[in-house]
Amino acid sequence: MLKDQRGCKEEQWRRFWNVDRIRLMCKDASTLFVYWEVSSLRKQIISEHFESRWDQLPFYLLLHDVTDMLFEKNVPHSTQVIAVQPDSENWYIHPVLANRSYLIQLCTATKEGEFFSILQSNSVTTPRVASVSDKPSVCFRRPIRQERTVQENAVTDVGPYSFPYFGEFDGYTVNFASRGCIHE
Repeated sequence: MLKDQRGCKEEQWRRFWNVDRIRLMCKDASTLFVYWEVSSLRKQIISEHFESRWDQLPFYLLLHDVTDMLFEKNVPHSTQVIAVQPDSENWYIHPVLANRSYLIQLCTATKEGEFFSILQSNSVTTPRVASVSDKPSVCFRRPIRQERTVQENAVTDVGPYSFPYFGEFDGYTVNFASRGCIHE
């Protein structure tokens, strides 16, 4: 706890933990969010390896579509390359496809232009977009009118219903048709 100028206690929030991590999250069916942190030790090792300062290296996010596959053993369906600044720590990625699985890598590039992975994220699957046919539609309709013949001297009062309406309309019928209402 820290004390401010008035002597009140305020909590301190650590933003950087000096750990190596990258997390990919799904915001909605067409947007992903990624955040990352690279420890000072890993920054030092990579800087020495490439003989360059960390802030002088080029950085990229490689978004891989890994739907229905193991990434380590297969080539991804597609890869999107996003250039980011060395001091960046998060990114929104859109548009992405719904109902697909993605993972992301934070990379730098070699002098030959090949990507060198620094961190690799978890994989996430975007939700599928609900189509109109996925939602049940509730429709109200009148049933088909049935023709009846009336005999002379027939009783026309049956219970709470009088004959002209008996069997003609029984209330509302709910139709859970996926393609809309059928009006008869």
